[in-house]
Amino acid sequence: MWTAVRRPGQRRSASAVIARATLGAGGLVTALVGVACLIFPDLSWSILAGGAIGVALNLMTLAAMAITYRFFADAMSAALVGAYVAKLLVFAALIFALKNSALDLRVVVSVVIFSLVVSLAVYTAVSVKKSGPYVGDRH
Repeated sequence: MWTAVRRPGQRRSASAVIARATLGAGGLVTALVGVACLIFPDLSWSILAGGAIGVALNLMTLAAMAITYRFFADAMSAALVGAYVAKLLVFAALIFALKNSALDLRVVVSVVIFSLVVSLAVYTAVSVKKSGPYVGDRH
């Protein structure tokens, strides 16, 4: 999955497809947050905080996949469930930490939810594009 060399015609594993989608989703969220900061300059710090949390959640998924692939390759789904629980705990801790800040928490939470929806849309688009008898097949 994480090798740099792939022979022509060789299929990507499901984990490799999800890893690429995770990076793509993080990049798309970053771009959309940048545009939103330009459109709403008075809320830019709250938008940036929400976008940073959203991208951090995507990177936690990628890190969990890398660690699992390296050390626990047979337990990928269990590790990803653990990563989702860890992401929820990190999200709750960050929102609690931001509670007494000058940021508008409604905007922060809205941007995080938006980033999760965008990530889900990217994962769905990649899955539909790569659907076939084997993940990575192109028709």
